[in-house]
Amino acid sequence: MRLPHVYGLISNFVAYSNMPFSAMWSPSFVPKPREWPPQCEVVGTFVINQVREFDPSPFEELTAWLESGPKPIFIGFGSMVIKKPEHLIQTIKDATKKANVRVVVQSSWTAMDVEDESGLCHNVGPCPHDWLLPQCCAVVHHGGAGMLVLGLSFLNDCRLSCRVSISLFLAHQAVL
Repeated sequence: MRLPHVYGLISNFVAYSNMPFSAMWSPSFVPKPREWPPQCEVVGTFVINQVREFDPSPFEELTAWLESGPKPIFIGFGSMVIKKPEHLIQTIKDATKKANVRVVVQSSWTAMDVEDESGLCHNVGPCPHDWLLPQCCAVVHHGGAGMLVLGLSFLNDCRLSCRVSISLFLAHQAVL
């Protein structure tokens, strides 16, 4: 992929301390770099079927909103810290109004409230993605390994018409 090498205190600590490290993404997607020491491995993804024991009752308001119109676009920011959330919130609201689409936004590490009188935007906190994503028409996410796997798994499910858009992968996330 010709991505630049990332050097930092944590990665150097892992390499020089002989501390075991497991990268949880598919080696088919990003193989173990040749320069990684032996105690560092790319082990593949860990997927938990959360929907099997899922209680939807805490999400009754979200469920009602999902059922009240066309499938929304899921927008997830994962572990990204948004420096200017007010600007991003307004951008999301303006875009949904201009495109006349619905979005469900999971902001995670940065508190963002996108809901307004238009009814096009809905906030969601932590919830099982294997429950929420099939109810969406598209997935736009931060590029983390876990969301990448989930998004692609729904893309490959022929029962769903879910599209996936990936921001930059892992350490190459855009800073907003």
